[in-house]
Amino acid sequence: MHTKEGHIPGEPGLWIVIIGDMLVFALMFGLYLQYRADAPELFAQSQNRLSVGFGLANTLVMLTSSVVVVAGVLAARSGRPDIARRAFAVAMALGLVFVTLKGFEWGSKINRNIVPSTNDFFMFYYVLTGIHLMHVLVGIVVLGILRQVVTRGATAGISLAFVEGGAVFSHMVDMIWLVLFPLVYLAHSS
Repeated sequence: MHTKEGHIPGEPGLWIVIIGDMLVFALMFGLYLQYRADAPELFAQSQNRLSVGFGLANTLVMLTSSVVVVAGVLAARSGRPDIARRAFAVAMALGLVFVTLKGFEWGSKINRNIVPSTNDFFMFYYVLTGIHLMHVLVGIVVLGILRQVVTRGATAGISLAFVEGGAVFSHMVDMIWLVLFPLVYLAHSS
């Protein structure tokens, strides 16, 4: 089954929510950059205390998850609910890997007494990664619902729009991480 050219996946109302969510993150990123510009040395020193390895691992998890979600949507569109169901289950598992890695990363910081009140950088670090983590958890639930939708064999009409919308939400979460990771873990003030 092919979708018509120019097809916008999901429901129009969902796009309002997603664009609104992205605008909120954009504002938080802007605020982060303003604070970083006011204290570049503090932010650079604090950023050096992050584990780029954890951030990179989570980036690979997010990218892999996006590819798997695309495979799930394509399978649903092609009337292959068995493949779509497995793809969404794998994407859910990858979401749990992200959550686990973030837990270990935060735990290592907290064990060294690096907490949100340490300084402005770490306040932003915990707030930005924490809000993103909440989105990942919601995404896991959404993927679970999508898995149930395709398990029932519903891969057309409103059900397909629901599957596409859930996938769009999942991709938004991944995209936000693809901005958050280099911004917080890698980019240094000049």
